[in-house]
Amino acid sequence: MEWKQTLVLTKDPNATLDYSFDWRALTNGSGRKNWLAVGEGIASYVLTATTGITVASQSLVNSASTVMASIGGGTVGETYTISCKITTDSVPPRIEKRSISIYIYQL
Repeated sequence: MEWKQTLVLTKDPNATLDYSFDWRALTNGSGRKNWLAVGEGIASYVLTATTGITVASQSLVNSASTVMASIGGGTVGETYTISCKITTDSVPPRIEKRSISIYIYQL
């Protein structure tokens, strides 16, 4: 069995916040390594969210290497999952999926 660390972020239920899935994090300055190869971009993507939280908007940014999602809503005390599945523009195309968890809290 493989163990994977899960990223859990927090959000107020009344806030609508932007979250990014950065597949070229080192180049874009937001992480330590790139998943996309040099010259490779995202040809298509699909964002999914568990019931109870809203994807208010979504876009492809940073030269087709980052998927941005604006997330709103949720119920205090609940944790929701947002997943991003991409298909690259390489030949043959590569497919990958990442997920984040968002815990809803209120001060």
